[in-house]
Formats: sequence, structure tokens, C-alpha cells
Amino acid sequence: MTPIKGAPFAAIDFESTGFAGPDTHVVEVAVVHGTFGSDDVRVAYSTRVRPPVSIPESAARVHGITDADVANAPVWADVAGPVADALDGRLPVAYNAPADFLFWYVEELRRANLLGDDWLSRAGAVWRGWRWLDLLVVRKATKTRGRPGKLVELAAEHGVQLDAHGATGDAFTTAMLVRPLLRAAWWAGAYNSSAGAQPKRWVGGWRGDGDDEDDSAEEPVKLETIQQLLDWQRGAALYQERDFADYIRRSGGQPPQSYHHLLEGVEAPTWDTGPKPTTCRCGAPTLRRIGQDGALAIVNADGSAHACEVSHG
Repeated sequence: MTPIKGAPFAAIDFESTGFAGPDTHVVEVAVVHGTFGSDDVRVAYSTRVRPPVSIPESAARVHGITDADVANAPVWADVAGPVADALDGRLPVAYNAPADFLFWYVEELRRANLLGDDWLSRAGAVWRGWRWLDLLVVRKATKTRGRPGKLVELAAEHGVQLDAHGATGDAFTTAMLVRPLLRAAWWAGAYNSSAGAQPKRWVGGWRGDGDDEDDSAEEPVKLETIQQLLDWQRGAALYQERDFADYIRRSGGQPPQSYHHLLEGVEAPTWDTGPKPTTCRCGAPTLRRIGQDGALAIVNADGSAHACEVSHG
């Protein structure tokens, strides 16, 4: 088991021709090396990449990279090897890691015929074999209660002004934030459950306030190895995706792709999030409907009025 402290990591980031899709390609990639427990980070590899399509103006406005900037840049097939070398022997770290891994790294490998026909299943195997760390999962478990957020926002929370977007700047910022974010998650007690941070938990025990219920609760889990950290991340990531999908459905929207579910090869969250009927004393399935004014009514499961001689008081 590799201890977390002292373990080498590689933060990685990409810039592209647009959002993920069949015509989207990488135009810049950067890998920054660091060590868990240290603030020292350095750029290990950075290059622009010449895509097989023109860079749209909408994308150029975001990252500032134009067709002229990549006219003499290498193509992805020539970049894949150096990127893999820069990641070798280190835990890859990214902000929203499945998107970087699946849409940019793996997709470009597939296009370069470096993965074969079963690229998705092989991608899942590579994901689990490489064991990526996703700082977005850590942040959502610690600070945002499951809400997504941007890297520039996380940077600002830790006193870093990020001039987004650029692969090198974003990867460097990600590397700089590894130590403070893991420390913040540690002190918040984020690692005590897959859901994320639990109230009143601190390193080594509880923040004593005289509450007997708190004193009898489960002690915080001390993470010491990379595997323990990644095991926690897996549970937290799957929980967050299910919880967010549930929230989007309740809001009337269409849930986004569940990247961690996809890469882990587990079924994406598809459950019915409507209210679940309970059984009335008369034996009929009923729902409790609460109006905007707080008025409570007992209705049948189909929403029709419920009437029986059994008191609901």
C-alpha cells in the first residue's frame, strides 16, 4: 500500500476545439508534477496540438488558441507517447477527471487507433488501473454539498487568481490545490462517508460540544494510503452523481452523463424520484400532499381525493 504522503502525482489538463463530441479535438495538453504533502510543483510536459479540424472562433475566444498558433504543432499521435511518459509512475490528478480522461485522452487515443474497437471497455480498465484522483469530487464532498463548480472558483477559495483557460495554467493550478484541498477535506471530515463531509467532525475525533449523541457516533476514518483515498473517492463520486441526477430530475431537467458510473462499468442512476406512497390504516396506498400554504391533505396514490372512515390524526 502506497502512503499518501510522499507519493508522486501528475496533474493534467487539456484545451480543445469545443465541448465533447465527435468533432472535438485536443489543441493543448499539459502535465505538471507534484508530490503529496509538498507545495513544490513543476511543469513536466506542455505542448499545443494540431487538430484535424479548424478551431472554431467560439473555442478560440475561450482559450485564445487559433489555427495559426497550432499550424506547426505536433498531431496527437506524436503527443500521446510523451504524455503517457509524463504520467508514468504517478497518480493522475485532474479537476473533473472523467471528462479529461474519457473525452480527451481516451478519445484521442481511439482516434489514433491506439485503443482498438473495444475502446470503451479498455478505457474503463485503464481508468481503474491508472486510478485517477478527481479534485472536483473532493471539493463537492467538502464544500459545495454536491454542487458542481469551476476550477477558477476553487482557486479563488484558496487565494489563487487563475487566468483561465490554458492547459498549463489550469494543470499548474490543479497541482497547487492538491495539498490545501485534501487538507481542507481532512479537517472537514469529508472522508467519513461516501456522501462527503459530516457535521462536527474533526481529525482524531469530534469537536466536543457536550452532545451525547455526537459522542457515541462513529469515529472519523484516518486515510493513510492512496488506495484508501481512491476507495473513498469512488464511493463519494457515485453518490454525488446519483444525488445530482436526482436533483436534476426533481427540477424537471434531464440528468447529465454520469461519468464515474460509465467508467466504473456500473448502471447509471435511473430510479423513479417521485413520491413513494405509504399505506393508510384502511389499507389503501396514499400520499401526503402539502400545499404552498402548508395545508396537509391525504390523497390516493394517483392524486385523487382519499376518503375513508379511518382517522389520520
